[in-house]
Amino acid sequence: MKKLTVLALLLAAGYAQAQTTVTKPTAPTAAAASAPVSTAPASTPVLASSPAKKELIARILVLQQGAIEQTAQALVERPAVQLQQQAAMALQTRVPPDKREAA
Repeated sequence: MKKLTVLALLLAAGYAQAQTTVTKPTAPTAAAASAPVSTAPASTPVLASSPAKKELIARILVLQQGAIEQTAQALVERPAVQLQQQAAMALQTRVPPDKREAA
């Protein structure tokens, strides 16, 4: 279960990293070179990973941890449940009723 939690953290970190990708500016055109310089943000904003954003991601992961662990447990238990069901069916079809109780 710790592996799944670590995987979720890595995915969240990767997502946060993808959000902070900086795009390289293109070469200015002649019209842009003669235009006045502006301090306004570019049309494609660059998102920085702030401590508040990191704290929010950590809180979300803590809230989702129970659901993640339940999903992991269900995935791990599924083969065992299927095997148990198959064994029960085989027991009912191959073992006489009087011997089933002794087993």
